[in-house]
Amino acid sequence: MNLLINKPSEITIEKVYLAQGETDLRKSIDGLATVVKEEFEI
Repeated sequence: MNLLINKPSEITIEKVYLAQGETDLRKSIDGLATVVKEEFEI
């Protein structure tokens, strides 16, 4: 899925999470997002 944002002023970032450690980058973005949600319990 391609996402084109024409009005970046409408984007609000509430939180940024940083983590240290190994990550399996062979996972799709959805798989990686699931790992992040489970790890941070969000």
